[in-house]
Amino acid sequence: MTTPEWNDPAVYEWGAEPAHASLAPYETLDEALRADRRDSPYRLSLDGDWKFQWSSNPASRLLDFAGEEFDDSDWATIPVPSSWQLHGYDFPIGVNLILPWTGGNGNHEQPDPAGAYPHAPTLYNPVGQYRTTFDLPNGWEDRRSFLQFDGVESAYFVWVNGQQVGYREDSYTLGEFDITTHLRPGRNLVAVEVYRWCTGSYLENQDNVRLSGIFRSVALISRAQVLIRDFTLRTHLDDSLDDARLDVAADIRSYETESGTDEHRLRARLFDGVGSGARELWAFTAQASTADDGDAAASVSGSVRQPRLWSAEHPELYTLVLELCDRDGFVRERVSTRVGFRRVEVIEGTLRLNGEVMSIRGVNRHEWSPRSGRTLTTADMIADIRLMKQNNINAVRTSHYPNDPRWYDLAEYSLF
Repeated sequence: MTTPEWNDPAVYEWGAEPAHASLAPYETLDEALRADRRDSPYRLSLDGDWKFQWSSNPASRLLDFAGEEFDDSDWATIPVPSSWQLHGYDFPIGVNLILPWTGGNGNHEQPDPAGAYPHAPTLYNPVGQYRTTFDLPNGWEDRRSFLQFDGVESAYFVWVNGQQVGYREDSYTLGEFDITTHLRPGRNLVAVEVYRWCTGSYLENQDNVRLSGIFRSVALISRAQVLIRDFTLRTHLDDSLDDARLDVAADIRSYETESGTDEHRLRARLFDGVGSGARELWAFTAQASTADDGDAAASVSGSVRQPRLWSAEHPELYTLVLELCDRDGFVRERVSTRVGFRRVEVIEGTLRLNGEVMSIRGVNRHEWSPRSGRTLTTADMIADIRLMKQNNINAVRTSHYPNDPRWYDLAEYSLF
């Protein structure tokens, strides 16, 4: 009998895209300067009410629920994103050191310490099955389409139009699937099967209230056939803090068969400030070169004279726009990110930011709301930041796991 992925520690994902920096494609320069990843014209939000079915364990789940012919008309609905325990299914568990399935319910199993590897429970391990549909936007048929899950607790399978496309664990990081070949013009079906616990739950055994479900946003992202797959930034300040250098490296991927990535160039443009009023400081272009894995890489560096330095009191930011251009100069894809110049170091036993002694006054913070559990709005996050700043807190520990990317955006410009 084959061990299912959720109960096999040797498997944590298949069919998923490699990790990369938080990014979104933009059509215009003004959109890129605003750098609001949720406001890209190439992003279709799938948040909303999904059809939902709950089972108490894997053995009792519906086996054919993901098919296009399946009738879900009598199913209930559940909001996505959310945790199903806040909508009448299952129950939350608040534990720290012990495993969440070792007590509190008569069906809970004890983990098998004599086993060859850690197992997930089977007698009581709830499974949530989700279904939704969307219409593929006009003009997206000739582009690449990626289905993104910002957070799912704790393991899940994904189907598109009845075809299984992948599996993933790791509740708090982006799960991304290339579903281009599974889509069709017009109406499309997405089905997701979520397991409350998996072998990865041993690594996510945190001091927290344990919940389950698609608790962060879901979106369809449309990208060019030649795209910026990932990028890395590094800032350097000299000892006088008068001059800075920005190093940019990008990975480029081509899905086109008739042309390679060597015909493309990466243009990096640094702007002083944020938004449409930002002033361009420089633009440098680098030729892409093919790497051993078939992708390509390009890198550029640029200097900034007397940059405005980032600090918590004065969170000065620049905007970097990356444009992937073909040999005729046409922009195939455009992404952007914020950049801050700062220098953090320890001198004679004291922590210093930009040469000034800095005292860390920090707290732990879980992603948590008394109303919505693990699912937070941007307003919830801003309220947390305001409360911390009102109490002279200048640092936050994100408590064992990557937070929603919006949190990092707010933290780097936190004048509230």
